[in-house]
Amino acid sequence: MASSPSSSPPNAVVTEGFEKRILWKTASAGTAGAALGAFLALGKKTKVLPASLTGAASLGMLSLAFTGAQEYTRALTSSDTPINAAVGGAASGALLFASYGSRPVYGAAIMAALGCSADILFRVLSSSAQSTQEDKPSFWDKIVRKTTDEEREAFLQDRRRRILREDVPEQNAD
Repeated sequence: MASSPSSSPPNAVVTEGFEKRILWKTASAGTAGAALGAFLALGKKTKVLPASLTGAASLGMLSLAFTGAQEYTRALTSSDTPINAAVGGAASGALLFASYGSRPVYGAAIMAALGCSADILFRVLSSSAQSTQEDKPSFWDKIVRKTTDEEREAFLQDRRRRILREDVPEQNAD
């Protein structure tokens, strides 16, 4: 059963742009590692360049392991779930703990929990930002403040009125 060349695999949407995600996360971690290494070197009054390079290499490699495993899992499962971050965390945790002579299993468990938790937190915060823009109840409204439906509807009506007033050009009274 061959598929036509024009049809895309089922996971094409999920994996689209994975190269940019891997590159961006790794470069960001490398930059943060260089800054952290420089900061620590200044505090210890040692040479800044070797400390910056070491920090950049260390965080860059950990980020590459995390992101590579996360994207590989995303491609295998054809879904974007927190499990992908847990697998990425397990890979980077095992690498980190093994490099320091500790048991990789402990590092995998700890970093899997941290990776999954960070992914869930990021999803909650980003959905909160998107829902505010789309006039849906935000995370703050639903969980913390627990506004009533009437309060929320009154707020939205007032907001719509203000937006409409700003969009309507003022007419000259001649």
